Amino acid sequence: RLLGRPHYVVGTVVEGAKRGRSIGIPTANLDVPVELAVPPRGVYAGWMQVDDKSYPAVTNIGLRPTFEGDERTTVEAHLIDFSGDLYGRHLEVEFVARLRDEEKFPGLPEMTAQMHRDAAQARAILSAHAEAARAAAPGRAGTEHDHSPQSPAPTGADSLKAAVRR
Repeated sequence: RLLGRPHYVVGTVVEGAKRGRSIGIPTANLDVPVELAVPPRGVYAGWMQVDDKSYPAVTNIGLRPTFEGDERTTVEAHLIDFSGDLYGRHLEVEFVARLRDEEKFPGLPEMTAQMHRDAAQARAILSAHAEAARAAAPGRAGTEHDHSPQSPAPTGADSLKAAVRR
């Protein structure tokens, strides 16, 4: 925030284990260069830019402790209101707010329920963030820095992901 904008990282979307897809919450797994400063482990609300649209997102940074054997820090984002193939795309994810620490869940049902709660919380935070950005920069709606919602608000069962291209 000292830079006057939220922190962001860039990476290429790579194939993962497809666990998110199997529970109805697909994620874009980013291969982030090791020299980039990645925020501390946790779950974040943010934005992801895909083509000319900004999508709200929930991004997990960490070791995915619910699943044994994951020892490498990962960055995976779930985009709200997006469907499509992102494999191989070079994207940026912008971090607006930290939602919580990463945690280990007893099983998939508990993890899935928390992911839906995270999505609802992120949606509220990002809606307020978009309103504040519009108020601070009148006349910029529709630009690549505009985080206006891109489609009608999804239900609480919808997933979240986001990134922003500068």
